[in-house]
Amino acid sequence: MPAFLGPFSYDEIPSENKIKNLKLSQVELDFSSPLGTYNLGEILQQNTIVNKIVVRIEIAFNDQPILTIGNTISPEIWMDSIYLDLSIEGMYLVECYDLVNSTTQAKVYWNPKGTTKGRLKVYLVTSS
Repeated sequence: MPAFLGPFSYDEIPSENKIKNLKLSQVELDFSSPLGTYNLGEILQQNTIVNKIVVRIEIAFNDQPILTIGNTISPEIWMDSIYLDLSIEGMYLVECYDLVNSTTQAKVYWNPKGTTKGRLKVYLVTSS
């Protein structure tokens, strides 16, 4: 027979939970977005944890644009374009759990190439 454990007060819940203070940032890109880098949220402070990256393809692209997600130093640290098929609508999820060692900016690197249709959103989930 299972035993009931609880109720618990907030003092009994460990405060060192790595999934506290979640923040969600997003960028929307489409075929008409110019080639370049796009800031993904605010500057990430030291000891921030990059939990998840989600790419949602709302309208499939008719060519293969290049999309990578990283920071100011490493443009492909969290997601490389070889893992994405932007010609199919759907969602891609990467669970990173990467600890930021120095202040940096999360960035989306975008090259639309010759696309004439398509739209996507990139979501970044971080915790402090």
